Amino acid sequence: MLYIVLAESALELVPQQIWNERSVLASAKSKGKHPSQILLDRSLHHSAMLRLKDGLKRGRPDLVHQAVLAVTGTPAYLTGDLRLYIHTYVNLVIEVAEKTRLPKSYFRFQGLMEKVLSGQKEELLKVREMSFKELIESIGAEMVIGFSRRGVLMKPEEWFSRYMQRDKTVFVVGGFPRGGFSQDVLDQLKVIIAIHEMPLETHVVLARVIYDYERLRR
Repeated sequence: MLYIVLAESALELVPQQIWNERSVLASAKSKGKHPSQILLDRSLHHSAMLRLKDGLKRGRPDLVHQAVLAVTGTPAYLTGDLRLYIHTYVNLVIEVAEKTRLPKSYFRFQGLMEKVLSGQKEELLKVREMSFKELIESIGAEMVIGFSRRGVLMKPEEWFSRYMQRDKTVFVVGGFPRGGFSQDVLDQLKVIIAIHEMPLETHVVLARVIYDYERLRR
């Protein structure tokens, strides 16, 4: 079984610190919701986010949506050989039930995430308050591999032969637009691998490493 964790994902509700900012109030009003019930979104709340810690790392639910689609469309996921967890910047974990297909429409995905992060029950998505370390421990991972441009450059055959001999392997990819893993995440990684010299977007990294996993495990 392969586990995919989107770590420190830029997916969260608007934090209380900026509820009263003009851009936040405007987007909440357009949806008929309180600011605490809408997703933080850089395209809408850029000026307000300048006040937030790690502001450049947060507020990209569209990036998370692309990453989710890259995972859930793969054969490994569709056959039940791959499980997906979305770990967020604010230490919430969304566990996606086996073989669940999340909405392809971004606006439907946005609405679904606003519901579950606001505490509404959704049968196929379980939301828990959990640190990255606690998530790795709950999975019972035998090998935790991070993928980052800052890692050691390796060809697929090399990292597969070295590190894919465990029953429970976790692939960790950052669910954020820029920057690197926090120390809390780095402390749990057994190895960090780069798959290309160029910086690649999250959904591209996921598509490539899952394809290589499927190809090489045969």
